[in-house]
Amino acid sequence: MISPPSARPLTQREGGSKADNPLDLKRGAPHLNPMLGLAPKPKTKTPPPARAWRNYYRVYHVLDLYRLGTIFPGIHAGPDAFPSKDVAEASAASFLAALNPPGRYLMDFAGAYPEGGAAN
Repeated sequence: MISPPSARPLTQREGGSKADNPLDLKRGAPHLNPMLGLAPKPKTKTPPPARAWRNYYRVYHVLDLYRLGTIFPGIHAGPDAFPSKDVAEASAASFLAALNPPGRYLMDFAGAYPEGGAAN
């Protein structure tokens, strides 16, 4: 059914304004602007795994160790770097078993941490 000419708005060709054309897109709300559409999520880059791990020890007494010299109470890094965390922890366990006398603690294992800026 065709509507009478007076009921429909005029197009630009017929002498009407651009605002009267029902096919023109109306301006949307500012928060729905197509220029502000969702951008694809940036891919997160995981840092490469640590190449070397170093043991840290908590020292309770002043000790004179062969490779480290005299160390005072506090937290100190071990002298060696290890290829994995498991190897570092196993080495720390054997080192502390040999160093600490039975029933006493001269030094305790604080943890194995990666060398450099790798976050593992």
